[in-house]
Amino acid sequence: MKINEDLGSGKHRDFQFYVSDLSAKSITFETVGAGGSRVTAVKKQ
Repeated sequence: MKINEDLGSGKHRDFQFYVSDLSAKSITFETVGAGGSRVTAVKKQ
C-alpha cells in the first residue's frame, strides 16, 4: 500500500508498506526501502 502522511506545516511524506504476516491473533506490517521498519499489532483477548 502507498501512504501519503500529512506531517503538518504543508509537509508530507510518502511511504509504502505491506502485510508480511497475518494470523487470527496478529498482523505484521513492514515498510519498504532503506530504513524500513516492522510493526506487529496483536488482538486483545
